[in-house]
Amino acid sequence: MLAVFTKCTLQKAGSHTIRPLSTVNFDIQHKHPQSRRQVGLPRARYGGRNAVTMLPGGGIGPELMSYVKEVFKHGGVPVDFETIQIDPQSDNNDDLQYAIMSIRRNGVAIKGNIETRSLDTGIISRNVAIRNELDLFVNVINVQSYNNLPSRHKNLNVINVQSYNNLPSRHKNLNVI
Repeated sequence: MLAVFTKCTLQKAGSHTIRPLSTVNFDIQHKHPQSRRQVGLPRARYGGRNAVTMLPGGGIGPELMSYVKEVFKHGGVPVDFETIQIDPQSDNNDDLQYAIMSIRRNGVAIKGNIETRSLDTGIISRNVAIRNELDLFVNVINVQSYNNLPSRHKNLNVINVQSYNNLPSRHKNLNVI
């Protein structure tokens, strides 16, 4: 279903070219196009439980993450959180590199807002650094209603696809509702 919504949009010299994802042999989201490699990495599972990287961040992030842990615990969700604190005041990127390594190892993460340590526009924020390092270029949100849960709206299925605007190339946002 997501393949229907993912189309590459190139914008050159005022003309638009839309190609289905299946016909593109390279990744246009990079400054220098790279060949796609599909590598199946084994995800971290320990005794039938899944490991999830948790980056609480700042502001209300730590409070929200404590609620996520509580809900998962009461729901019996087989998830173990690997909580990593990223210090926005730190001058080195050791904690950021460790977080990226953990996300790659576990294959999934939940992240709060990570504060930018400087107001200088020349410094890349740590949120953008994580997205660039992990090659994330869209945010997909899927909202569905459950049949057995009473709610105001029935049979709800909304997919929102947003592109991150931290890329130097020109591209368009695609929001599907």
